[in-house]
Amino acid sequence: MAHRGCVVLLGDFSNERLDMSWIERDFCWSMAQASDLAGFNQIARGGTVSAVLIHAGTLKVSWRDAMRAIRAVAPRARVIVCHRGEQAHFRTEMVDSGAFGVLLAPLAQSEVRQSLGFIWASRAAAKVVSTASRIRPMNVTHQVGAA
Repeated sequence: MAHRGCVVLLGDFSNERLDMSWIERDFCWSMAQASDLAGFNQIARGGTVSAVLIHAGTLKVSWRDAMRAIRAVAPRARVIVCHRGEQAHFRTEMVDSGAFGVLLAPLAQSEVRQSLGFIWASRAAAKVVSTASRIRPMNVTHQVGAA
């Protein structure tokens, strides 16, 4: 099966109890993990990053700095910020800063799946719009005042 992108788990997800094996099967995306931004940069240079799940609070930089760094290397990647309860008051700011979604940790399998489904659908919709904009309308001649 050909991969059409990659989902990157950025940060420490070792305490999360997620089975991510369905990502390849359902979305044709590969999975990669990076503990820090240097590791993410290496992954991003190797291919298309479709989505990034940042585990805020487990990186040595703030979620704001992590988002800036991701945008610099993979500007088209959709970012989901995963945070603990003590960071909940930043949720609106996270979205306003460009996060595609925000999830409360510990992560629920169904919420991760739904968020990645939204990303997949947004990419599919963007392809349809892009294709539609390249289609030229047929040359239609209107008859005015036909006898």
